[in-house]
Amino acid sequence: MTSQRHKQPTIKDILHKVIFPDDELIIIHSSLNAFGVPGHQLVPQLMEAFKHFIADGKTLLFPAFTLSFCSTQYFHHTNTPSETGILAELCRTHLSAERTPHPIFSFMVTGPLNPVIQQIKVNSAWGKGTIFDFCQQVDARIVLLGSDWDQVTQYHLYEQRAKVPYRHHKRFTGIANYGAGEEKTMCSFYVRTQNQFPLNTFQPALKLLKSRNAISQLNYLDGMVSSVSENDFGRAATDILHNDPWGLTLNPKKISS
Repeated sequence: MTSQRHKQPTIKDILHKVIFPDDELIIIHSSLNAFGVPGHQLVPQLMEAFKHFIADGKTLLFPAFTLSFCSTQYFHHTNTPSETGILAELCRTHLSAERTPHPIFSFMVTGPLNPVIQQIKVNSAWGKGTIFDFCQQVDARIVLLGSDWDQVTQYHLYEQRAKVPYRHHKRFTGIANYGAGEEKTMCSFYVRTQNQFPLNTFQPALKLLKSRNAISQLNYLDGMVSSVSENDFGRAATDILHNDPWGLTLNPKKISS
């Protein structure tokens, strides 16, 4: 009898198990090095998988954040590179993704909802009317490709809504070019208070999500692919902060004393 070797699932196979038919908007956080192979080896099958989901009517968002704007006071939608990994730039090249007009928290977007998302332009990092707020309204799916949960920026939206005592609003101004020439721009950023400087952690909310069976998770090579709905994610963060406004920090006793 001839034995058959076990076939290694592709990244598309894995993504199909953590992205569901009703999901319209997918936020993808990535750390490709977590899979134990050079990232460029994964790019062809990732692009193939992303094209498949776009053809299926899903819109994909890739963080292309530029926290350096806070010091440089300049942003250019094509010339300022993403500071959150290579995947966003690769999707601009391979999937014709477009960058949203925000000097700090921009996303590369591709898919049917792109025209709607490109119209989101507010002077806030995580407040009302931002992309983060929009993702909550439509119950986006958050997908982690090898990323740590603490890298999921969405939880800052819920910190701002809870008015946590270790952050405050700070205005950052500068010049931005979103495709129609340079213009003055401003962003209100809910930053950590400097004399307290809390260390954030999402681990308490992650533990709560696991207890609620809200996470879909599979091994792939040496890494992990996980997903959660935005609404489940938000409920966990909100519940933690409702019970303890310091609940998403590592050093609450030190900074609250």
